[in-house]
Amino acid sequence: MSLTVFHITPPKAVAALVLSFASAITFADYLSPESAMPTINALVEKGYPSGLYQRGLLVQAGTVDEALAPLEAFLLAASAGSHEAAVIAGALAIKDTPTLALSLFVKAAAQGNSEGAYRAAKLVEEQPGIEWISPLPQVSAADLYHLAALGSGEYATRACGLLGYRALARSRPEVAVDFLRCAALNGEPSGSFNYAMALLSLPMTTASYQEALNHLGRAADADIPRAGFVLGSVLLRGGKGFGVDAPPDFIGAAKWLSMAESSGDPYSPEAGRLKAEAMAAVEGEALALDLPGASYTFGAEPIYGEVKAVNLNVRSGPSTDYELVATLPQGTRMRILRRVGSWYQAIPSTRPAEESPAMFGWVFAGCVKVPGGVKNLTPADLPKCPGL
Repeated sequence: MSLTVFHITPPKAVAALVLSFASAITFADYLSPESAMPTINALVEKGYPSGLYQRGLLVQAGTVDEALAPLEAFLLAASAGSHEAAVIAGALAIKDTPTLALSLFVKAAAQGNSEGAYRAAKLVEEQPGIEWISPLPQVSAADLYHLAALGSGEYATRACGLLGYRALARSRPEVAVDFLRCAALNGEPSGSFNYAMALLSLPMTTASYQEALNHLGRAADADIPRAGFVLGSVLLRGGKGFGVDAPPDFIGAAKWLSMAESSGDPYSPEAGRLKAEAMAAVEGEALALDLPGASYTFGAEPIYGEVKAVNLNVRSGPSTDYELVATLPQGTRMRILRRVGSWYQAIPSTRPAEESPAMFGWVFAGCVKVPGGVKNLTPADLPKCPGL
């Protein structure tokens, strides 16, 4: 069935009057119920949806003495055209009269309310034989989810995620990718993970490959263990398997796979095996590669430095703009992996080897005592270490 979009155009005069009272309603939100009621009652007497909706909220909260029950108050507001009231009335009616609830949710959906569309879709799915008493044309749950996804806010994000996951489960990543992008960009971690998985299953460009890595990182940072495992696995191989010119990132792979290994996820054993492979690459020929963003990389022969500063900040990237992740006391030895400008990427040698991938960080080169004679190790214009 094709998507039916309901559109209700309010009379211009009513729209203008509603706008004229908007400031009063907003101000009333910050007053006590006793102070707000004269304003709300004035709007109620004129039949304005805003006033009826505000009265419903006060009745529901029990802060005004009204003969109306909350459902009756919200039904009046919904009848006057308040889609917010229609959603609340539907939620209040759903247990005893689900057909009425569905009609109210559909009414809200027809006014562009994503929550109404989403709730209507769920109700149709949960009760397939439910009677459609709305005067609006009957549509399927899928159409209602699509209608919810066209909006904004929490329920639009939920609809995007659900439609994306279902398309992904049906092996239709080309359909899933647009819905999952919607969920991911609205900040849903599982949406980011599934969006990345959809991207990785499609023909890739350098841009889409990088976007997939970014969203996997976002999901992994939100404690989705499978995202860390996939991200580490992809970085270990680089873009070659996806037809993209992107070299492996063994250091990044070791970091994410180490986290995935300790997560308890079913993929943990495989994460451990791949982490060992990444660490072997780091300790071997990997450091001779031209890793992304590096001005100079050094071979497998270890190069050690020593902290000169009293306490040396370790950052997540090669500048003070990056997050501070640790501090190292004076005299700490570290293995220097590569240099970017005036910064070294290093592993503190005090850490056990199996933990070191999670300890990679960047330190200011001027604060590290290094051996002489190593080509490109020290830039000619290296600034002096602050405090020394």
